[in-house]
Amino acid sequence: MRELICLSDSYRSKLYDLLETTHPEAFDNHDTEACRRGSKLTRNFLREHFKKDNIEVNDEVFNMLLGSFWSREFYARAEKYRKKKG
Repeated sequence: MRELICLSDSYRSKLYDLLETTHPEAFDNHDTEACRRGSKLTRNFLREHFKKDNIEVNDEVFNMLLGSFWSREFYARAEKYRKKKG
């Protein structure tokens, strides 16, 4: 049932664009430490933008939306980031 709560494709894409502009290093997943830093950046970024957009969620819902955020598009952008850095 956790998949019932997710981000819309358009809102998620908007957030990816903003994240890529403000914190491109969030897409860096070249090693475990980079993944940890990116995960923390992403979590803080989402909490900040949900607050700005008046989206109130509890921790359980936040984690569902976070899972929705880490989609194929996120990993495609991570691959693009890796190639750009490479």
